Amino acid sequence: MVEEKEKERLTLEERIRAFYRQSGGPLNPKIEKLIEHHLLYGKDHGPPGRRETLMDAFMRWVMEDPSMRLLAELYMRRQTQRLSIESRLAGLEKEVAQLREDVRELRQALLELCKG
Repeated sequence: MVEEKEKERLTLEERIRAFYRQSGGPLNPKIEKLIEHHLLYGKDHGPPGRRETLMDAFMRWVMEDPSMRLLAELYMRRQTQRLSIESRLAGLEKEVAQLREDVRELRQALLELCKG
């Protein structure tokens, strides 16, 4: 059991060497297809059939680390609150603009009544 975990913790360089040994080396004409297949279906590259992005890897790292998860959750809450405040502010700005237009129209109507 311990040996399996140690084997899984190979360095990136060791993993690349092992990949080339298994695939016939970097000059193998099929290497690009093999690498693409590995990136799509390798257990260390996210969900099967979907190529993992840098953001996916970052989010997985953040969510697997309890202290980072807490920071990420706090950040996301803050972002949500900020977006909520911004949307409310935009609504209020729109309402103020409409009120200004209404006041302008009322002023105009009042001036016309006073002239007449």
